Amino acid sequence: MTDTTALIAEGFNPKFFTSIATDSTGSKWYCVFEIGFIMGVKDIFIKDFPKQAQV
Repeated sequence: MTDTTALIAEGFNPKFFTSIATDSTGSKWYCVFEIGFIMGVKDIFIKDFPKQAQV
């Protein structure tokens, strides 16, 4: 879990992603290569999706 405001201040832009992955609960994770994220109001949740990095 990462603070949303701090990450955006460092240059993170959630509008840019390379794919969308769905986990076992049905949640959609927006991925930049193999790292997925879900944005909350205060926090961004980050999860590894190694298969998303494969071409």
